[in-house]
Amino acid sequence: MVSTSLAIYLALTVLARALGFASVLLLARSMSPADFGIYGFLQASANLIVIFTSLNLPTPIAVVLARGGGDRSRLENTVISVVVFLSISLAVLVSLLSFYFAFPEMALGANELLWFLVFTGMSSLQLLSSSALIARGQRLRSAATTLLSATTLCVALAVTQSLSVAEALRVGGLSISLGGLVSTLLLFSGGLNHNLRHVHASLVSFLKRNGSDIFLFSVLSFSASLLFQFGLWFLQRQLIARGGAEQGAIFAIGNQFYNVVLFLPGVFGPLLLRRLSRTTLEQEKIRQTLCAGAAAFSISLLGVIVFVGAGSFILLVLPSKYQVGIEPLALAVTAGALMFTKAPFSVFFQARVSAVAELFASLMAASILVLGACFPFIVAEATASLWLRLAAHFLLLTALLFAFVLYWRSFQRKLI
Repeated sequence: MVSTSLAIYLALTVLARALGFASVLLLARSMSPADFGIYGFLQASANLIVIFTSLNLPTPIAVVLARGGGDRSRLENTVISVVVFLSISLAVLVSLLSFYFAFPEMALGANELLWFLVFTGMSSLQLLSSSALIARGQRLRSAATTLLSATTLCVALAVTQSLSVAEALRVGGLSISLGGLVSTLLLFSGGLNHNLRHVHASLVSFLKRNGSDIFLFSVLSFSASLLFQFGLWFLQRQLIARGGAEQGAIFAIGNQFYNVVLFLPGVFGPLLLRRLSRTTLEQEKIRQTLCAGAAAFSISLLGVIVFVGAGSFILLVLPSKYQVGIEPLALAVTAGALMFTKAPFSVFFQARVSAVAELFASLMAASILVLGACFPFIVAEATASLWLRLAAHFLLLTALLFAFVLYWRSFQRKLI
């Protein structure tokens, strides 16, 4: 039964990712290179804002829910509903401020602002609700809502011939809204605990028992995610400002191939986190992490080799007006493969409610990105920027793997 459920979950997720990639090709076909470059930058900005405004709560939420039982689901729903409301509100506020103060000069108006606010707010909703569903073991529901968003977007774009930036944001925002609202309804289908005094007392009691560890973990994991995503966002911003929207479009197309690879840690990461969080023996956690890491490395290496070998065929699916070679795409895929290889080791520390190693690695990688983005010869051209991103990803993987090896050796010495 478990294997069947997992197979269906993987099939739904792969289908959703395939539709998502098809949607990107349809967007690239329907938009001019300059508009697509701007849209790609706004999408990256939305991702950064969602991470900032959600305070990286999906990870600690997943750890807490995976350890809990079903008797407290209504109480958890009430707490999560407050978190979701605050996250969406903060996302809208930060998006509004960012739109006017953080973006390079672009010809953007009220329509772009409106749908950018919808896009970021609903992305935050879908992220939190989907993470909570997976943490509760309801992965099929989470995958189904993601597929719903991807299908809606793909169908809408298939019947559209020409899109502006505002229209692209509108289609994307409404598609995400549909999936996010449905996943939220499924999450809260068990009902809410309306006794707010009991909810408050239970939350205070939980924080007194586990508050310091959970709070520290939340702050550090949030800082790690925010640092690295800010570095990536700043690199793309500098490329748009220095190299122009056309170079931004090449980077954005490479980003989509990068995102295709990232669906792998997005699928297996929450499953591994749930498994490690429910495993009590530390030695077994290490063994499972090593097995997952070896598998991730093998799949990543094979995937990059196959992608480079099939490069000439892959270029045929891209609109000719972008004139993208295989090098930018290969760099993007390799960066995604490094993130997939890193994922099991990140999950290991997450399951231990520890984020120090991830923070240290992210700080190093973000420093490389921000410093490199200050050199005009790097951010004047998309390929050079993608090489810089690849170097940052390699540093991120190396630092985290080093931290895991140090912990492993320390644990072995304790057994002797």
